[in-house]
Amino acid sequence: MGQTTTNHRERQLMQYLQSGNWIKASMLPASDRLLKNLLHKGWIELRQDSNGTLYRITELGLEAKRQPVR
Repeated sequence: MGQTTTNHRERQLMQYLQSGNWIKASMLPASDRLLKNLLHKGWIELRQDSNGTLYRITELGLEAKRQPVR
């Protein structure tokens, strides 16, 4: 999890999540692979409830988003 710079696809997805609110997975323009990578890095978190699968950005993700794009 030591990586702190984002690529363009990661940054684009985190733009959708930057409010910090939980967002339905169906509303995100992302592949399962990208979501899994961001979860692994700790930049987003997942919650499943009666509304389905939801994601939001973490503090670590907000910090990574502030770093320059690689």
